[in-house]
Amino acid sequence: MSATFATYLVANVELTRLTAGIGRLRSAAMEAEIERLTEAAARLEREAAALREDVAALAEAQLARAAAERERAAAERERAEAERASASAAADAKAAAGGDEVAGVDGDAAGPDDAEARLVAYSMVLDGRPRDEVAAHLESELGFAAHGPLLDELYAEAG
Repeated sequence: MSATFATYLVANVELTRLTAGIGRLRSAAMEAEIERLTEAAARLEREAAALREDVAALAEAQLARAAAERERAAAERERAEAERASASAAADAKAAAGGDEVAGVDGDAAGPDDAEARLVAYSMVLDGRPRDEVAAHLESELGFAAHGPLLDELYAEAG
């Protein structure tokens, strides 16, 4: 065997060893990358699960707030109906007695339209309507001009 051929064989064996080593390094690098990506995917899954829980909790809280608001609106409607019935009964009694005006809860002139104005205004406030729009509606549609204190009260309640 000649020295050149022997050198060739040694170089070929060394090249084979280097190629195998490179393959092992590539495999190890790919395994490390796969492990890193697997860990990242698991972390993202945990974060997504936490976000789903947060969204569910927020939705539940929103539903509870909406239910409470519906209950409060129903109570307000019942109160307005009771005020309307009381004012109507008082007006009937006053008319039967020959009077012209019925004293309201605050001592102001009151009538059946006050309860209706309260109910309409409350509904508009809960719908998020601006104060000016509610006031204009009360005046133009119901002829209720003394809306200032009522709107102060309703907007304060609505927050």
